[in-house]
Amino acid sequence: MAITAKFDLKTTQINAVNAFVHCNLDKIVYIKLLLGFSKGKTDKVLRLRKALYGLQRSPLLWQKNLTSLLIELGFKEIPREPYIILKNRIVVFFYVNDIIFCYKKTDKKKTQEAIKELSKEY
Repeated sequence: MAITAKFDLKTTQINAVNAFVHCNLDKIVYIKLLLGFSKGKTDKVLRLRKALYGLQRSPLLWQKNLTSLLIELGFKEIPREPYIILKNRIVVFFYVNDIIFCYKKTDKKKTQEAIKELSKEY
């Protein structure tokens, strides 16, 4: 935030609703149903197809999913900074499902276009 103040950047924050469930799992995962969900039968298991909150790999899968979409939109990764991505003078950083865009006032239209594209997916 100090950088945005120093360089007079505008910020826009968006939230990816149910971020993790947008990600396919990269491994086979089964879950056992809790008592009450299977009418007393607790020996039933289900195969998960999407990442869920609480799974150890979900944050990493989400980070990879979001990063790959931003790269498709023309953003570039910063080496050793996996949560910060740039496109010209637009900076995007994210923490879990909060995505923040920092940009000059002159780049507002380009930022809104990127947000619109993200909104289509998430």
